[in-house]
Formats: sequence, structure tokens, C-alpha cells
Amino acid sequence: MNAKLFLRTTALAAVLAGCASSNGESSPYFMPYATPEELAKRQSPVPLLPPDSFGNIVFNLQYPSGTKDGGMITSVLDQNSDFKNKYFSKYTDKNNTDWIRFSLDASDQGKSQNGSSVRVELAQKTNWAFKGTHSFSYTFFGNCSNVSEAKFTVGQFLARKLPNSNGSATDRPLCRIEVEQGKIVAKIRNYYEADKVDKINGDPIKIELGKWIPSKETTIKIQTEDKKLTIFRDGEKKGSTTFTEKVRSDERNYFKAGIYYQNKDSPQIFTEIFLKNLKIE
Repeated sequence: MNAKLFLRTTALAAVLAGCASSNGESSPYFMPYATPEELAKRQSPVPLLPPDSFGNIVFNLQYPSGTKDGGMITSVLDQNSDFKNKYFSKYTDKNNTDWIRFSLDASDQGKSQNGSSVRVELAQKTNWAFKGTHSFSYTFFGNCSNVSEAKFTVGQFLARKLPNSNGSATDRPLCRIEVEQGKIVAKIRNYYEADKVDKINGDPIKIELGKWIPSKETTIKIQTEDKKLTIFRDGEKKGSTTFTEKVRSDERNYFKAGIYYQNKDSPQIFTEIFLKNLKIE
């Protein structure tokens, strides 16, 4: 066995051992970043993304540049795109079901300008407001090298950039679905107007969604009826809240899905999330 192959095999064995100790079992789906040879064999997941009524893909992809100074990259996806990379590819399981595959190391380099950690996320191109009914749903499973420590967002919606109190502009997360140290929780923010600093009651509202069993498929649905927000897991209503008058009804909101680490110290945690049945209604 040559030195490079030995090192790669040893590293993979160590990661899988970490999965077994964290989850109680290892998963056949877990792999480190694909090598160029492995990636060449994979297909693009773009055909799995939902189109709008005109057949246009409604998401862009955000992912790390791989360098600290390079920041985050945004790739525009369209119906003719065959885009894939080590962060974003297609996975077909033994039942011939296709999944969108997100792969991300928390110690990777290339954060967004206002982000606290690295991400690989699909971001909705279009906007919606708190008027009428809107929903975002998807089914996912995954694996992680350190479930007991990992914190990452697997779905969220944000209000697009509006000037805050110091004159700068930033997107403001209003609802995040987070995997947090082996649990799934919804975190909801009620921001004052366009100011990210001043928050209602300081801490986010939390709706507990239960334990995260990585290898088990979980379906999440985020639904708004005007400014009332309801969260479902596997078809069961888990909780609801109503945004205050300080959250504007005409906010330009958009949905996101993927992996966005909330660990602040860039630990060496590797996660893969597999997602299907992505719907915006």
C-alpha cells in the first residue's frame, strides 16, 4: 500500500470510528470530500431542484471558496446547468431514490461577509412576504463525524438586505431549523424593524423538534399564514408563534436549505446532509 493511500484509508477509518462513537452506529453514506476521481463519477443534482411555473430553477448555490480571503462563492443555477462540486452533488441510494448531497467540513475556509461559519446552501432567488400562505418543506437524513458537538442549520428563511441602525445592510434570519448536538430545534427571531442588533426579548424563541437520528429520514415543513409561523416534523405540528408588529409584513423573505455551521471555533467536524422532495409553495 502506498503512503498516500495508507493515509487516506487511515483518516477515513478514524472518521468512521468517530461516527460510530457519536451515533451508536456507522453509516454507509458517510464519506469525506470526494476526490477528483470520485467527483467525476457523480452527477449534478440540479435536475432535482424545483422549477417555477416557467421551468426556471428557483435556487442559487452558496459554498466556500476554500480560502480565507476568497470568501463565499455564489453560483447561479439554471435548468440547463450540470453544476456539481465536492460540496454539492447527487446521491442515488439502493432503492434508486435520488438525493441532493451536501458535504461540508466545519474547518474549511471561505465564509460569507457577515457569516460566522462556512456553509453550503441553496438560496431561493425570488422573494415572498408575510401575506397569504407560504411553505417550505423537504426530507433529509445525514451523517456527521461528531454529532455530540456539531451545530448546523439545515433550513431557514431570512429577510433580504435592509439598512440597519449603523447604515449597513445585512440579511436577517427570522427562522432557522438547526441540528444542535443531536437534537433538532427551530429558532425564531423577532427583530425590531430593520435592526439586527435590537431583538425582542434578546434570545430566540425555540421550538423543540426532537432527537436527530442521522440515518433516519426526517421531513420538515415551515409554514406561514400571514405572520403566523408553524413548524411541522414528519407531518406533526410541533409549535407555532406569531411575528410581532416589529417584523414588517412586506419583508422580502427567502428560503434556504443545506448546511450552515453554527459552531464558532471552526472545529474539524465533517457533515453530509442528503435532501429530497424540496418544495416551495
